[in-house]
Parts: sequence; structure tokens; C-alpha cells
Amino acid sequence: MHCSTRVVLIAVLASLGALADDSLVCKQELQAKVLSTFQASAEAFRQCTADSSYQIFPYPGAMPSTPQTQAICQSPSCAVLVDQIATFPDCELAETPLRRVGLVMNEVCTAYAHGQPLPPPRQIADRINNYTPPSPPAPSTSHRPSALRLNSVLELQ
Repeated sequence: MHCSTRVVLIAVLASLGALADDSLVCKQELQAKVLSTFQASAEAFRQCTADSSYQIFPYPGAMPSTPQTQAICQSPSCAVLVDQIATFPDCELAETPLRRVGLVMNEVCTAYAHGQPLPPPRQIADRINNYTPPSPPAPSTSHRPSALRLNSVLELQ
């Protein structure tokens, strides 16, 4: 493991440990997802940071500048991370609504790719803070016959 990977991993673990102090404690599922995403995508985190000059996680305390947002939207490594973050459970980690960040950044980058100007950092932050994520997909309610029931029906015919 590279030295820089260890430093970032320690920072991620420190952020996870800080949850006990947060007013909104995130689900254990999100903690595990963040850690597994970082471990599986450490190179993408490194490359995204290099491409954009912005550290996506742990949150550095300031939104990316417009040039950094442009670089995030243009970086394949950042796109992978934003897509993964958008699948996280809808709760906060160290007071950061990670899933909302991913969903809003996906929208911002998609609009930018289609010729829309990038919104300023404050507007992106407001969109994240006021974003209502879509509900997770509802479980399928279709009643498909099981193989056993289907075989029984076929035998009767």
C-alpha cells in the first residue's frame, strides 16, 4: 500500500471514528460502504484528486471551486467515484450527506456535458442541502410463479 494511500485511509478511518461525536449518527451500512469503496477504489481517489486538485473525501471543508468542479466533471476517475457515492445510503457521515453529494454532482456533470454552464460552488452547496433524493426502488410486487408451482401447472395440462 502506498504511503499516500495509508494517509488517506487513516483520514477516512478518523472520519468514521468521529461519528460518535456527530449529532446525526450515520448507519453502520454507510460506514462499511464508504470504507469498502475507498479500499476498492483507492487509485480512483488518488487520480480524481490529481485530476481535479480537490479531495472528495474526507470533505476538506470547502466546496470545489468552479475550475475544480469542471475538472471533476471531466475526470473518468471522479465519475466512477461520484457514481459510487450516489448509491450510498441516504444518511450523513461527519455531517456530510454523501448520497446527496453524489446525486447532485451527477446532475451537475450531466448538465455540463450537455452544454449547460457549471453553477457556482454556493449554488451547488444549496442544491445538496435542499436536495430530496429519490426513493429507493420499491421491491418487485410481481407474482412470478416459482419453478415448483410452474412445473405443477405444466403437469396438470
